[in-house]
Amino acid sequence: MEVNWHERFLHQASWTKLIRDYLLNKVQLGINASVLEVGCGTGAVLSDVINQYSGIGYGIDINFDRVLFATRTYDNLLVVSGDAYALPFPSSSFNLVFCHYFFLWLENPLQALYEAFRVLAPGGYFAAFAEPDFDKRIDTPSQLAQLGSLQTRSLRNQGAHPGVGKEITRLLAECGFRLLDFGVPGYEQPRPGIPSWWESEWQVIKQDLAGKLPLEELERYQELDRACWLSGERVLYIPTYYALSKK
Repeated sequence: MEVNWHERFLHQASWTKLIRDYLLNKVQLGINASVLEVGCGTGAVLSDVINQYSGIGYGIDINFDRVLFATRTYDNLLVVSGDAYALPFPSSSFNLVFCHYFFLWLENPLQALYEAFRVLAPGGYFAAFAEPDFDKRIDTPSQLAQLGSLQTRSLRNQGAHPGVGKEITRLLAECGFRLLDFGVPGYEQPRPGIPSWWESEWQVIKQDLAGKLPLEELERYQELDRACWLSGERVLYIPTYYALSKK
C-alpha cells in the first residue's frame, strides 16, 4: 500500500500540537527570528511553527521528493535537500532549531546534534518536539501486542533506533546544551471510534510488514484493530519524549 507521507506527517503534527505550543511559549524569540527544522519532511510541522513568527522558515531533509513537495506547497518556507550531519548553513545562523520524530531515524544522533549546536546563535534554542520509545509500547487487547512487536522489529531492520526518546537528555548534555524542559505528554484515550489517523497508520504498518506477514494475516490484524477502536477497548501507547534546551 502506498503511504501518503504528507497526510501522515500532518497527523503526526496534530498529535504534538499542544506540546509544541507549550514549548514555544517558553522560547523568547523576536518576530523576525530565524528558524530551522532538521528533517522537515513535507513541511507539515515547520509551516505550523513559522506561522507563529514573521519571516522565513528554513528546512532541510535528505529526501528530495519531500523537499520538492514542501517548496511547492508552502511559500513561506525555504527548504533544501541535504544532510543533517553536515548542515549547509554558517555557524550561529539560527535562533531556533528543532526536529520532530527525527532522531529515531539517525544512526548517529550525536553528530546531528553537534551540527544543530553549531548553527545556533549563542542563546539560541533547540527543541526535540517528539522522539518515541517503541521499546515501551503498550498494545491492548493482548492479541494486538504481537503486531506492535513486529512493527518495532521492522523499524530496527530499517536502521531506526526505536528507543531513542529516553536518551535525549544524555545526548543534549554531551553536546553542551543546557536543558530547560523535558518530559512525556500524558495519554488521552479518545472516545470509541476510528481515529482520524487510523488509515495512515495502517498504510505505514502494511508497508513496514510487507513480506514479513501474509497479507491475509495483516488484514485480520487490521479488522481486529478496527473493531477494538470502535468498541473502545483499544489502547495504543508509545511514550514520546520532548525536550527544550538552550545553547
